[in-house]
Amino acid sequence: MCKEYPIQNISRLRMGSDGEGVRSLITLYGCPLRCRYCINPHTWDGSLLPVNLTAEEIFKRVSVDRLYILATNGGITFGGGEPLLYPGLISEMRGLCDPEMTIYVETSLHVPWENIEASLDAVDRYFVDIKTMDAVLYKEYTGMELDLSLENLKRFLKRKPADSIAVRIPIIPGMADENKQEETRAKLYDIGIRRFDLFTYVISDSKHLHPG
Repeated sequence: MCKEYPIQNISRLRMGSDGEGVRSLITLYGCPLRCRYCINPHTWDGSLLPVNLTAEEIFKRVSVDRLYILATNGGITFGGGEPLLYPGLISEMRGLCDPEMTIYVETSLHVPWENIEASLDAVDRYFVDIKTMDAVLYKEYTGMELDLSLENLKRFLKRKPADSIAVRIPIIPGMADENKQEETRAKLYDIGIRRFDLFTYVISDSKHLHPG
């Protein structure tokens, strides 16, 4: 029997927000973090239950856009939640997709190293959401310790080239300002990160405020 995975959403024909070219964003259910202003709380709080699909069923939905994806050097981006909770799905999709289709993953790296290792051959680029290198602030914001994500990041850099990972560092109003953002960028540069996405997180009424 083929394994099923909890899929929150499959968003097709996306451009500009999930990587190069035309892409399909596959959002998975489940996350180990409880970020204070979570952009996708429905991926873990039970307010919107996922649909269980096999890799073949997911690929069937994505492959209708195959010509657009190939013509634009696009592919598939896995998001969440935390997609690296399901490295098996990512590996299965790599086997189903054309070799020219790129596979990207949006992750906090807050998973066991074995999950990351199992995905290394299947993923072309990782977008890592570190938020801050301040351990106290990281725990205050995410509810978890920074150590696991940071250790995984260091191990990752020993296995994959630096250009295969981009780290996202936000300014978070009321929590992390421009100085804190630059401090985090500098520390990550020192350990070998070379690609950064620096931005300001917009907090609105639609963002989920987790009590922490």
